[in-house]
Amino acid sequence: MKTKDEIAVIKKLRDNEEIDELMPKVQSRNLKDLNMKPLLLILGHIMQDENVRNPIFTEGLSTILRQGVFHLQMMIDVAMEINMIARMGQSVKKIGFKAIQSLIEFQQFFVQGLWTESDPLRQLPGFTLEEIKTYRK
Repeated sequence: MKTKDEIAVIKKLRDNEEIDELMPKVQSRNLKDLNMKPLLLILGHIMQDENVRNPIFTEGLSTILRQGVFHLQMMIDVAMEINMIARMGQSVKKIGFKAIQSLIEFQQFFVQGLWTESDPLRQLPGFTLEEIKTYRK
């Protein structure tokens, strides 16, 4: 059961334009009952939204970050195994290079807490956007 404080912070996460842009827009039967909290926490982590660091989310976010890397690696392993079986002629299904590359890149962004447009220097402790701009000049 979500508390009023948790609902308020989730709403703040949803109000972030970068996060809202990546949220599903179409409501389908599959999405109707989907719990959006884990997706919001992941996107908040990657977009470095300060609301995701709220103590309300500490346990949930740490669980997601701890287990998420293993789930992403499992997806990569399964894709590679499907391709190996296809090369042996035992399956017609094949996972394209672009799909596997996207999984690997997302896994890196997930671990680093960055997004595709983020400056790599943002992962260094103490580097703010202002310091990065000054450094890049």
